[in-house]
Amino acid sequence: MWSERPLCGVGIPDGQLCLTFDDGPAHPATLEIARYLADRQIPATFFVVGDEAAKHRETLCALIDLGHTLGNHTRSHTRLTASTTTDNWAIEEVLAPERTLLEAGAQTPIPFRAPYGAWNRRLAYVFNNDRRLRESHSGPVGWDIDGEDHRCWREGRSPEDCARHYLAAIESRRSGIVLFHDRTADAEKRAGNRTGEMLRLLIPQLQARGYGFTGLPRPVSLQ
Repeated sequence: MWSERPLCGVGIPDGQLCLTFDDGPAHPATLEIARYLADRQIPATFFVVGDEAAKHRETLCALIDLGHTLGNHTRSHTRLTASTTTDNWAIEEVLAPERTLLEAGAQTPIPFRAPYGAWNRRLAYVFNNDRRLRESHSGPVGWDIDGEDHRCWREGRSPEDCARHYLAAIESRRSGIVLFHDRTADAEKRAGNRTGEMLRLLIPQLQARGYGFTGLPRPVSLQ
């Protein structure tokens, strides 16, 4: 079933973090991040954009082989709640990447995250009434902690500064789903994405403070 509001990490215990990445895959950034985390036995969920996923199918397979989870972030990363969005168009935005994800090894139900976190009751009703979506996906998945890496790169801030921002946000919350971006949706700012560098600074600090890491529960049921 589709929830009327994004599902967040209410049931994740204190000191446990679920790492999620949006807007990819990007070559080679996504795979570098995935390998870094896998080397440290840290699972992550990568919510991929269908148009990009179709260009980098080998990266999707590698993410699965490294022990990570694939999620759906729509075909084109368009706001589903826009006034011009029709019900059929929204359904196809989610269904379009399905075959690519399944062929790479994604398990059903595939976790879904709406671009920009934009979601409403109407979408939940529409998706719950489509048998294909009801059987193949779950969500939408939200987040509890956002250090705004995309804003850091847009403003030209350093990985060190961004890592400090994330650490403060995590220490304030102590647990939950953390939002990162392995690729920047804004094409003009994409070259400035330094999330991989930032993670290499952040993860050791989190481990030194005793944080653990958990995957996204399957099926998603974090209410």
